[in-house]
Amino acid sequence: MKRLLLAVLVLLVAIPANVHGHGNASETVGPVDINGKSVSLEISSSATDPGLAADQQISISLLNHDTKVTLRDVTFKILAERGDEFLFDRQFDAEHGFVVFNFVSGEDPVTIAEEEGSEFFASLLGFDSRLVHIRGSDLAEGGLYKFKVTVLAAEGLPLGTPEVFSAGVSIPQTTRHHINDPNYGSQYIDVITYYDAISDFAYDPLSREITYSMPFEWSEENINQTLVVHEEISIPLGFGDLLASGFTMHVNGIKLSEKVVAVDDFIADGRTVHFTIFQQELLKLLEDAGDGMSFAIRPDRDYIHLSAVTDNGQFRIYAHSPDGLESGQDARITFDVTDVFLRDVPVAASYELSVSQAGRTIHEQSGTSTDSKTQHNTAEFSMPADVTGIVHLNLKLDGNDRATAAISMVVDRASPVPDHIRSGALAWSQDKADDDAFLQITRQLVDSGHIRADADIAHAPSWLKYAAGAWASGDISDSEFFKILEFLISSGVMS
Repeated sequence: MKRLLLAVLVLLVAIPANVHGHGNASETVGPVDINGKSVSLEISSSATDPGLAADQQISISLLNHDTKVTLRDVTFKILAERGDEFLFDRQFDAEHGFVVFNFVSGEDPVTIAEEEGSEFFASLLGFDSRLVHIRGSDLAEGGLYKFKVTVLAAEGLPLGTPEVFSAGVSIPQTTRHHINDPNYGSQYIDVITYYDAISDFAYDPLSREITYSMPFEWSEENINQTLVVHEEISIPLGFGDLLASGFTMHVNGIKLSEKVVAVDDFIADGRTVHFTIFQQELLKLLEDAGDGMSFAIRPDRDYIHLSAVTDNGQFRIYAHSPDGLESGQDARITFDVTDVFLRDVPVAASYELSVSQAGRTIHEQSGTSTDSKTQHNTAEFSMPADVTGIVHLNLKLDGNDRATAAISMVVDRASPVPDHIRSGALAWSQDKADDDAFLQITRQLVDSGHIRADADIAHAPSWLKYAAGAWASGDISDSEFFKILEFLISSGVMS
């Protein structure tokens, strides 16, 4: 997956960094006057992917603000937190001016061990620094690392009045979330946060809305130190409902500007949606912000309007089924072909189109796409009665085997299963409800159109409880469990 690496200047050396001090690539606090010199505190990190590394290194140093030279023989008193978790509060002597913290994931409680030298910073800067190993639960997993740094001495001279700095650095943190979608089955969404750890992730299949929360201090001082809050959502190509042409983001119920959102479809195995909230946008939220950040992300249209980019990155396809797709009914799909390099202007291109399912071709047509901004291309055909579930709209443009794209669409879209049905199935699987209760649940699934049955439902075999419990717990998808029920009903086991 592509990542943008930002470069920061530390002692006139460019360090590639995938970390953000209060949202930025590093953080420099100050300057202040120490012993007649203009001095700044700098915090930075090694550019290590938390998903690949067992540790994360963060350095703290005191710099001459004018010459960018590191001050030597410094005594720091440092209080450190990760998110809201207290890590340590202790004194460190830095002969060469650097203290490097090596955060390692281990078991609680937090332990601290010191040694001389850091391979990353020593090789970069040409001298040894004090390396402090901090070991604790998930400490190398990324998030917001906050430091209150008190300078007690610099260049070997004690300060009459210690200088206190507050600083922080963020390391990207990825969390994976499993979803059992009523139409697209088992899916995984990754959230990559470049600020702080997230919690309370949820997905609503009816509104197609993603929600989660993140700590954030709503104060002018913190926002002035936070140049950007950057969040990413990684979506697999098979999750058609989230291949939307655009998204909106709300923070604490307030809609952010369209400029916050950027959709990246130039990834082989999925798409990444970037949400970049700059300082100006944060200041607009300050007055009514509330506590922390509660994110709500959803497609920017109420209807399903999907998009995909061809393998060669030249064309973007927009597709929509105005009346939905139903088995045994006439189907209509509108689509547009645009040129990515011309900022998605519609273009005339020869195309070969097909609609398929599991290797079966349902419809084929060819032609030349319209370059009109008001007219759309249309595919009209009859959907076979035995086709339901996911189908694929496939396009090849200009006869180029690399100018191809596929978009997943749903035939006979299912509505989400009510919570009381799922909890009732779980109760039956745990012998907390009788067979009649489960049979009633199954009949409700038939009445709501979630499953098809042409026979009366009269029996509930006890060995089905395992599958019912797995479905209610989210271990198997709606479609998998419904296929089991349909087979048992049609084969006479439950009828």
